[in-house]
Amino acid sequence: MKKITLLIIFSLLFCNISIAENKWDFVKNDNAIRVEINGENVYGGKFTYALLKENGKCDISNVIDVLSKINPTTPVLIKSTISLEGWDIIQKNYPKHTITFSPEFLRAKTALQDLLNADEMLVGGGDINFWTNLFKKCYNKPINILTMSVEELILIKYFRNSFLATKVSFFNQIYDLCEATGIDYKNVKEGIGMDTRIGNSHTDVNTSRGYGGHCFPKDVQAILETAQANNVDLSLIKQSQQYNNTVRKEI
Repeated sequence: MKKITLLIIFSLLFCNISIAENKWDFVKNDNAIRVEINGENVYGGKFTYALLKENGKCDISNVIDVLSKINPTTPVLIKSTISLEGWDIIQKNYPKHTITFSPEFLRAKTALQDLLNADEMLVGGGDINFWTNLFKKCYNKPINILTMSVEELILIKYFRNSFLATKVSFFNQIYDLCEATGIDYKNVKEGIGMDTRIGNSHTDVNTSRGYGGHCFPKDVQAILETAQANNVDLSLIKQSQQYNNTVRKEI
């Protein structure tokens, strides 16, 4: 079977996990595929990813650098988070490239397991059929693949994380009131979480308070920047961010 070259642009989160173990064997060992990734010592290529500028805007210079060096016929899948503005830049500068976007929904502590055990995948733009067929073959189990526009996928990624970040702030404020009134927060949050519409995720309050890590702060700031550029006031998310900045203690 003829081998092809393809490019997958991963997120910084995925780049930081233990790639040395070659856990992406389900792609690497496929006789039809040679994965060429922009990052050192990974199947002969390099990892690349989007960054966050100091002003809060999504920096896609790494992604642009990679796209400028590849053949336009190379199928490209962007897993790294990009902004609406970034996608516009990519489309305008590389109209002849076949670029598909599939956002990652990975937790920092279990990123690799989340990727390998995914039950769903969202894909848009470019060559949807190529990538959906590839990943259906790669996963040895049924996987729900939804297709939609890249713009819709970008907002889905940002608002999923912004919602969860806001949920963290919400429960931290419940904790504040419980502390002030001498009420047991653990019992209160357990009772609230019994409502399946709310659930228990992102309700723990630890000594560092609020939300931190790589994804939530980055995505919250990025969607606020996009909203501001479009004259939209995402006041709930903005207030959540401001509250988080007052209580967060990096440890």
